[in-house]
Amino acid sequence: MTHSSRTVEPWSADDVARLQAERRETAELMWELDIATERREGKVALLARILTLKFGALSPENVQRLTDAPEQFVDTWAERLVSATTLDDVFAGQLTVKPWSAEDIARLQAERRETAELMWHATMAKAREEGRAQGLAEARTELLLLRLMTVKFGDLPPSIVERVREAPEAVLDSWAKRVVFAATLDDVFAQP
Repeated sequence: MTHSSRTVEPWSADDVARLQAERRETAELMWELDIATERREGKVALLARILTLKFGALSPENVQRLTDAPEQFVDTWAERLVSATTLDDVFAGQLTVKPWSAEDIARLQAERRETAELMWHATMAKAREEGRAQGLAEARTELLLLRLMTVKFGDLPPSIVERVREAPEAVLDSWAKRVVFAATLDDVFAQP
């Protein structure tokens, strides 16, 4: 049986920060999508309840009409509800969605680009700060482990110091737990 001496390269702080930033951005976009969906669905449900209270049970066609309507229609119907005396007053007339002008589209695209750029810079600044904090935490763990091993076993060989400095956080935590009960340096680094 041959053993592979292949090592797995630990992720750099930049890699971790980038991945965390991407995950946060995805989560924020999903949250915004959920809010928008819930807001529209909430409006539809509220309008349906008010219409039912004011005019009695809604026909399946009217329920479907509310459910399928764009938010702009729901808003218009809600405004009409205030002065309506019948359900037909609420739904009267043919509603159309106003087409967007080229200027409107260009303005919205520019606003979205600006917002995306601002979000990107804010997210990257936060990721850099978190990366620094994580790097400091790892450095503290390394120093603590090296101190504990020096107190318990005396001066450490340079190869041990280098091994500790190159180890990922999870491995450092494992070694830190073992150093407490280890009788030798080999016991600290032994595979469980």
